Amino acid sequence: MISVMLEFPHPVQVQVVSEWFMSLGACAVEVFNSKVETEYPQYTKAEELNTSLWTSCRTFRVLLPHDVSPEDFLMSLASVSKWNQIKILNKVVVEETDWVERVRDNFRPITIGRLYVRCPWHLFPEPSRGKNELVDMIIHPGMGFGTGEHATTRLCLRWLQRTIQGGEKLLDYGSGSGILCIAASQLGCELCHGVEIDLDSIRNAEENKSLNGISNISFFQPMEAPSFCYDIIIANILFHPLVDLAEKFSQCSRIGTRIALSGILYDQAEILKETYEDVGFRFEDTMIENEWCLITGTKI
Repeated sequence: MISVMLEFPHPVQVQVVSEWFMSLGACAVEVFNSKVETEYPQYTKAEELNTSLWTSCRTFRVLLPHDVSPEDFLMSLASVSKWNQIKILNKVVVEETDWVERVRDNFRPITIGRLYVRCPWHLFPEPSRGKNELVDMIIHPGMGFGTGEHATTRLCLRWLQRTIQGGEKLLDYGSGSGILCIAASQLGCELCHGVEIDLDSIRNAEENKSLNGISNISFFQPMEAPSFCYDIIIANILFHPLVDLAEKFSQCSRIGTRIALSGILYDQAEILKETYEDVGFRFEDTMIENEWCLITGTKI
């Protein structure tokens, strides 16, 4: 195959251009220098999030079959579109690769406290004599955020291990891959509800629920979520959505409900605490990993 780096004279719509590339025979398209946020943008309003992701860029890397020349590919593109001033920045012959194996190699099992987070193709280790028994968790990497690799996910998983006593009802808002619900169920929660806006993430979470053989978890989109009073509320999302959700979390909690909020940077923590204290929560601890933090409290 041939890897070709292409540059447009001005920013173009990523989705439109990518579809043209694929329709003309490209095997894969990689986007560079687009207006794209990380999984946790520092300051992004909830209503701006969807429109800010993957909008436009100038530079693409295209993977072409070995029998398609980059020059012919661009001529074909120019003949069916308005794009005719695209530069070839470089081209490299790429050896054939087993991409499934390559993706799998990027994931390694992670131990977070007693939780052993692994992909379906990893084996659960034999228990070591004299050591605390690990809790096996299978997470298939997919569209849902949460494989245990991000600092905020690790912070949430450590907090759940310290907090869950057994028999609690838990809400995970922004449940992504379902990793926190699965951990909560494995640690002894009686019932877990995951709320997630993205349908692909819900499908990923349902797959992970099935892989772990768990029946006491349900996933919902926000408008479908039941009215419920929870013992534990956890949300690992973005600063602005967390601010917007303060009143909702107050309504679905009771005196004594434990809450943990993450997906925020350290310098955002105090503002978020003040917002939630106004609706009845008192905060005790702040857990920090790198620049990320998790704040925890109780409904009073």
